Amino acid sequence: MSIIHDGSSTPSLPYADRIRLVTSDKPFRWLGLGWRDFIAAPVASLCYGLLFVIIGFALTVGLWHAGGIFDFTACKRVHAAGSGADNRISGNQP
Repeated sequence: MSIIHDGSSTPSLPYADRIRLVTSDKPFRWLGLGWRDFIAAPVASLCYGLLFVIIGFALTVGLWHAGGIFDFTACKRVHAAGSGADNRISGNQP
């Protein structure tokens, strides 16, 4: 299967001949298979999920302490400046 947009015999996208179409019912099949795996081995599934939760939490705490988490108070200041709130506060109303 190749995707041809310009009428030529060569695919317009690299690796287009390797792209498989996914029908809208496939994700539900995958969820069903995942549920079947969970029922077959619930302890392993929960441990695997918990591992990713712990890693995400550790990354969040580590970045927070390193100063890598976005400061939302700065975002509020930028938004307020863009809305003209600082002009109204200083008395320079348009």
